[in-house]
Amino acid sequence: MKTAITLVFLLSLIAYSSTVTVNLPVDQFTACNLSATSTGIVPQISGAYPGDKEGSPSLPEFPLTVALDPGDKAASVTSRALWETIAQDIVIRPLSAPTPLSLAAEIAPLTTYSAIYSVDNFWPSESVQLTGTGFKGGIPQAELLVSPLRWNPVTGELQKLVSLEISIETEPHTERPFSIGEKSGDFKRMLIVTDSSLESIFEQLAQRRTDQGILTEVTTMDVVYATSSGRDDAEKLRNFVKDYYTVNGLDYLLLGGDTDLVPFRYAFAMVCEGGIHPREDSLPCDLYFSDLDGTWDDNMNDIFGEVEDDVDLHPDIFVGRAAVDDFDEAQIFVDNIAAYEDCSHERPRQDFSF
Repeated sequence: MKTAITLVFLLSLIAYSSTVTVNLPVDQFTACNLSATSTGIVPQISGAYPGDKEGSPSLPEFPLTVALDPGDKAASVTSRALWETIAQDIVIRPLSAPTPLSLAAEIAPLTTYSAIYSVDNFWPSESVQLTGTGFKGGIPQAELLVSPLRWNPVTGELQKLVSLEISIETEPHTERPFSIGEKSGDFKRMLIVTDSSLESIFEQLAQRRTDQGILTEVTTMDVVYATSSGRDDAEKLRNFVKDYYTVNGLDYLLLGGDTDLVPFRYAFAMVCEGGIHPREDSLPCDLYFSDLDGTWDDNMNDIFGEVEDDVDLHPDIFVGRAAVDDFDEAQIFVDNIAAYEDCSHERPRQDFSF
């Protein structure tokens, strides 16, 4: 019986799968700048970024998201591309390893990845890569990397895209974005999270925002710690925000205090091997409180934001931080917002120092 049920389930998945096809405008790739360096040519295209694999050719990659039907995720991607040659007999510079700028004098010599540089084929072999499925506003998005250029290391021929058709095969998504609460109107909603010692100050800002049509509530970290669970303070705050979002709906979050008052999350950035600081591979990241899908730590190793953690990086709410340390700084922050917003149009150049 279990085998029969499994077979029916697999057949239903096959029947449910569908294909999304898009034609990518390639006009944005027209302006390609070939910068000459002592170690080779570096092609540059506006809006594109170099890859991250040490020793591979420094060719630009262009991030792209494609909206999918609710309940779907991207399973695979294929493409049909047309290319034209833009240069001959050139050598593309290999990518270096990520290195902190403070260690620039100690950068190791560039090395090439022989499996690429010794082969008489165009690289990359595929014009589009599927990197995952994320959510924007609860709508699933296929996350893609487009390679607008390809290069043959043996012949030195460089080509660029002149047309690209992308086909995305989809399948049912077993995960769902957390649901948003129903709003009782078209108003926006804002939450301010602060330390209890600053609550009365940020209540002034909350009243101002409410008067402006943004329904704003202030809560304290004491409430967060008492009502929300998590492995550390940052996760407790994020779970509190997710619950608030689910119940009430939420557009804006203000973290009312510097990091000793309102927690933050270190998120993984890269492996730099500089040996200059215990947390050199991570950065303080308030996007953790903005992109609310998933846990940011799928593999549960307490390193947040790794590639393996499947973080989609799409913000679900707007997040800001008032980096104030005490009552006086908070009062100055709130007063300066009021002074700026109430500034007379006859005095447009009046200065306000935050």
